[in-house]
Amino acid sequence: MTYPHCVIIAHDRPERDELDGRVKIRPQISSGFRDVAGSYVDEQYYCFVEVSRSGEAEYKVMTKPVGQVDQARTSRVLNTWVPADFELIFNAPKAEKKKPIQGPKLKK
Repeated sequence: MTYPHCVIIAHDRPERDELDGRVKIRPQISSGFRDVAGSYVDEQYYCFVEVSRSGEAEYKVMTKPVGQVDQARTSRVLNTWVPADFELIFNAPKAEKKKPIQGPKLKK
């Protein structure tokens, strides 16, 4: 069950996987809720600041999991990285839901 108009905001925290050594960026919330927080919301973004060599800051939003960030997703038609303009994000059209692939019917 998702909750309409539910917003969860958290700082990020790098975590190293003990088995393969990969570092993932995860929400810094209590460990039990961290793994299920995404099930309470329809949209899950990773917001960050990208600073150019000239020192100009650009605020961006990651809408799909890439690299170290594996907890980002959207149901909207958006690029992976978009400007941090939530009017633009929430006015983007919803993606069509894919129908599940059905295998051949088995005879009884």
